[in-house]
Amino acid sequence: MTPLDVSEGVAKYLEGRLRALEEYSDVTDNSIRVYSGFLPRVTSNAEKRKLCPAVVVHPYTVEDDTDSIVGITVQVTTYDESMTEGHISLYHLLEVVRKELLSQNPIDMKYQIKDHKVTTMIPDDQPWPQWWGYLEFEVYIPKVRRNLNDVFAFNKSIK
Repeated sequence: MTPLDVSEGVAKYLEGRLRALEEYSDVTDNSIRVYSGFLPRVTSNAEKRKLCPAVVVHPYTVEDDTDSIVGITVQVTTYDESMTEGHISLYHLLEVVRKELLSQNPIDMKYQIKDHKVTTMIPDDQPWPQWWGYLEFEVYIPKVRRNLNDVFAFNKSIK
């Protein structure tokens, strides 16, 4: 299981759960798009409107210590031209995603969130009329170990 396997697996899980919950945007009537990796780049507000709402699962770090873990960011973006209430759909979708991740840990019986801990962040600076926030958590992955067969083969080859 690689960091990208985790990203793609969590994205697939969230896509299925959001469809089952029939979540969609109140503003655009679009179903929620789910991506693994990065959100497609767009330049106009019309393109942003078509893209949203979206959930993007992105591995951002791998750490090997006592355990091997991959850091995962789940970015959530919505589109709402209201300057006073546009953020509401963002907060709602972030909470739906957080609940789905924590209530089914290990996710899809495969990806265990470390310490059952998810952090949600909503930056002050928002790219209005697009709104965004993200969740971060860590998932255990198999620890890489030295392959002793390779060591023995190497030692034989240098004799």
